[in-house]
Amino acid sequence: MSKRRSQNDAAAEQRPSIFDPGILEAVCDRIMAGESVKAICRDPAMPDETEVYRAAAKSDEVRSSIAHAREVQQDAIVDQIVGMADAATVED
Repeated sequence: MSKRRSQNDAAAEQRPSIFDPGILEAVCDRIMAGESVKAICRDPAMPDETEVYRAAAKSDEVRSSIAHAREVQQDAIVDQIVGMADAATVED
């Protein structure tokens, strides 16, 4: 095994799993706050993006939690858009 591969494996081992206590909830909280899964997974304190999507494909709990978080995120975006429309003036 090459030195580079062992460093990558070590880095991957340091990331939490989506199944670790509190991690799925943290990912979902950040989705609801407007972040993308890609952006969340850039954080070394979060799981790898591939793991999140693989877990969602295999686990009903992960899939439904992320789907619910995205629904809440969409509602928040709609509220922001309505607020901007309400605040718009003829000059805008």
